[in-house]
Amino acid sequence: YALGIHPLLVPRAQDADLQVLDAELALRKSDPRLVAVGEIGLDYFVPALTESPMRERQEHFYREQLKLARKHGLPVILHVRRSADKLLKHLRELVPEGGWSGIAHAFNGSQQQAMAFIKLGFKLGFGGAVTFEP
Repeated sequence: YALGIHPLLVPRAQDADLQVLDAELALRKSDPRLVAVGEIGLDYFVPALTESPMRERQEHFYREQLKLARKHGLPVILHVRRSADKLLKHLRELVPEGGWSGIAHAFNGSQQQAMAFIKLGFKLGFGGAVTFEP
């Protein structure tokens, strides 16, 4: 399992939830079933989440959860919806010792973006959207 605050839940989340997440990650660190922090990321598809102040709030929760993953030495499961470049920017700024690992879930970006995630240590997950006709 993974623990994290999904970007679609950010409108209801409080900053105190980040402290709760930190405590839960510490408490469960020895549980071999805990495999990642996630699903975290940015969702720039849902209109209500793309405008200020919600866009900045999503970025805040994403960055803070990246810091928690780094602190607890856990991979991350990324929610990448029309936000690959911004996700990559923050990943590059917060690289942990030893680098990142994790999955860019339901990836549907460009080849250049795919290579950037792979270079940072991520695997790519592909959902049903990969079968859609252009």
